[in-house]
Amino acid sequence: MLTILPTLPGNKQTQWKAHDGVVLGCDWNPANNLIISCGEDCKYRVWDQYGRQLYNSSPYDHVITSIKWAPNGDYFAVGSFEMLRLCDKSGWSHSFDKPQCGSILSLSWSHDGTTVAGAGGSGAVVFGNIVDR
Repeated sequence: MLTILPTLPGNKQTQWKAHDGVVLGCDWNPANNLIISCGEDCKYRVWDQYGRQLYNSSPYDHVITSIKWAPNGDYFAVGSFEMLRLCDKSGWSHSFDKPQCGSILSLSWSHDGTTVAGAGGSGAVVFGNIVDR
C-alpha cells in the first residue's frame, strides 16, 4: 500500500494498493507532483497525487529494488539486479545498462540532475551520466 498523509488538519489521507507484493521504494517530486514506486512484483509505476496510475511497467526478471526522481522531475532512475534504467516522467525507458554490482539498493541524483549514483549489493558504487540532452 502507498499512503499520502495530509499535513493540514481535517484533510483525509489517501491510500491505495500499489503493488502485488511489498513496496520496496517510492519517491515524490514537487516539480511535477508525481509519485513513482517499485516493488517485489518486479514492476515500477508512476502515479498522480490522487493515487491514479499513469504508467505500469512490464514485469522484469528481478525485483525492482530502488527508484528515484531527478531533481527537475523530467526523468527518474530505476535500479534492480545488475540493471540501471533511465525513464522519462511518463514511465518510458530511454536508457538501459547492466552494471556488474549486484542489486542496486539505493539511488541518489546530483543537484543539477546530470549524474545518478547507485549503491550495489556487492559493495560497488555505480555512476550514470546524462549526456546529449
